[in-house]
Amino acid sequence: MDRGIESALLHGHPLVSDDDRQLSELRRTYSGWSISRDENHRGYVAVHRSETPNPRRERAGIKTTVRGLTVEALGEALFVQRALRGDGAEPAR
Repeated sequence: MDRGIESALLHGHPLVSDDDRQLSELRRTYSGWSISRDENHRGYVAVHRSETPNPRRERAGIKTTVRGLTVEALGEALFVQRALRGDGAEPAR
């Protein structure tokens, strides 16, 4: 174990993984989505907070639930959903 990590643990500092940091950033950027780890522990899932599934929009690629095996893949899927909804593909700053 890295001495810095070991020292942090001994002093009671919790470790935060890069995935956790990226997940927090996604939650801030895409606040209209409920983002979590997939219940089957196979990646991540985002469910739109206010939209209900609509078969016509789903066929057009506008989804109310998107999944990604990695945080990066989920971020890319959410980026596409934002663009398809006409919200602009530029993340809010």
